[in-house]
Amino acid sequence: MKICKTFLGYENLNGMYLVHVNCADIAICFVTDEIVRVRVSFDKEMAEESYILSMTAWDDRMDGLLAGERTKKDPVEPMIEDGNEMLVFSTKSVRLELHKDPLCLKLYDNEGTLLYSDIEGSPFLQDSNNRVCHYSQMQGEEECYYGFGEKAGSLNKNKCFLRERATDAMGYDAEKMDTLYKHIPFYIRLNRESQKAVGLFYHNFYESVFNMGCEKSNYWPRYTYWQADGGDIDLFLLGEIQSKR
Repeated sequence: MKICKTFLGYENLNGMYLVHVNCADIAICFVTDEIVRVRVSFDKEMAEESYILSMTAWDDRMDGLLAGERTKKDPVEPMIEDGNEMLVFSTKSVRLELHKDPLCLKLYDNEGTLLYSDIEGSPFLQDSNNRVCHYSQMQGEEECYYGFGEKAGSLNKNKCFLRERATDAMGYDAEKMDTLYKHIPFYIRLNRESQKAVGLFYHNFYESVFNMGCEKSNYWPRYTYWQADGGDIDLFLLGEIQSKR
């Protein structure tokens, strides 16, 4: 088991910020002022070879194949404050805080409203079967979760356990069964109190699961998690999703 716990330092690699922790490297890149890529690699290789992304801010092995279909742009350069307790990245739209001890990431909008937070102290891990897992803190017991690709049942997936796997689902029971045809590891978290939302896209197409608050622990605050059978934790945070009040 590898658990990211200890901040060791960071470096700026031409607009991509490489954070070193005890058992992994965390690459942070601002694709736009409001879209943040956070990639956690336990093998520290981070090969870029996506056939999914339509916009990038880095070189990718598939750029030639997808010429004319993919937009390549320069990454946004945030303002950086490196303090004793946290490393802060700020653009005109969002502020990303990397707390050093306990380790976690928190995303705020430009009004200072918390949009997203990891679980403090144990946000990223790789288990003995090489599965990767990312834990996020719930902002209230009734936080809303929408998306996950093709799913039936209630629109809000709070307190649901979901599997991401493209399946030929003949005879599907819309009330009790889960996997359908479209595997899209993207969802929107809506905070009922602030009426603000954030999007999360996991750029990883191994089979995966989402646990959206349907378990509890005496040791941690209420949480959700995403777990995949392999690959990196390659997360895009979309910080400018507005809801109607």
